[in-house]
Amino acid sequence: MSNFFEKLILIEKEFIRDVKKYIGAQGILIFVTFLQVLLGLWFLKLPHPVVMSMITSFCDLLPVLGPAAILIPWAIYLLVTGGMKQGVGLIILFVIMSVVRYILEPIIVGKKLGLHPLLLFITMAAGLLLFGGIGVIFAPFILILIKIIVRTVKN
Repeated sequence: MSNFFEKLILIEKEFIRDVKKYIGAQGILIFVTFLQVLLGLWFLKLPHPVVMSMITSFCDLLPVLGPAAILIPWAIYLLVTGGMKQGVGLIILFVIMSVVRYILEPIIVGKKLGLHPLLLFITMAAGLLLFGGIGVIFAPFILILIKIIVRTVKN
């Protein structure tokens, strides 16, 4: 019975360690978002690129919405008020950022956690389909837990 509790404690410790790694990976992705927005806003000559990049990159933590919560309304405002080039530019920036995020996230998070990027991508897609935005967040944690339990049970 004590062997069971020892394994349970080991699972807990490894899970906490991997959650910290996941948070670190998300920090890297937020920094990448910050740099993309900063360069995009600077290129589009929009005001306050550093502050707006910080705000937009922190919105990256929001499930489903992410940077769209800032960039899309801003683009619509610019399109309506005559800033056609800048509005279209923000939409293009958002599309580029989304593609980069969908490519980088499984790679960075997978590398930090020792999971294959394709497996992580499939897990996140399944989480999105089954549970919506919250599923994208919790799917990696479930995968982490399964990985740890399988490894612990084998030993």
